[in-house]
Amino acid sequence: MRALDVRTRLKADRKTLIGLGLALAAAASYGGSAVLARHIVQEYTTPLAASAVGLLFGTFYLFALSVGSLNSVSRLSRRSYVHLALAGATSGVGATFHLFALDQAPVVVVAPVSSIYPLVTLVLTFIFLKQVEKISPRVALGTVMAIAGVILVIIGQAG
Repeated sequence: MRALDVRTRLKADRKTLIGLGLALAAAASYGGSAVLARHIVQEYTTPLAASAVGLLFGTFYLFALSVGSLNSVSRLSRRSYVHLALAGATSGVGATFHLFALDQAPVVVVAPVSSIYPLVTLVLTFIFLKQVEKISPRVALGTVMAIAGVILVIIGQAG
């Protein structure tokens, strides 16, 4: 194997490891958020109000982090703005539904059930991004296994 190939592979492996680390950090953040959100909607306010205030603070946080890179947004096409708006709207709807779910059901049930979104992602990736993303049999199997785990959690909670 040539030195250039090795360097390219190491760079890709490093990037993947960083991505996995960030995904674990996101999982920890989402996990803590679910517990905190359950407490908030049970003790302080409605799910809709909690979602509105939470998303507002999230917007402030993201704006502060992204100030240096916002100039790239001005060069986007109209179609890109539509995609950004749809992504933001669906994220907001998902966060709101998550809070409504936490108001109605235990966090130990809501968190795993809401985590089956990879199934939706897998299907939508296959439909819309098959030119860009490849869904390997391992990824498909991993998604099925994760969903099977969620089913076991639901069955365990009911029993």
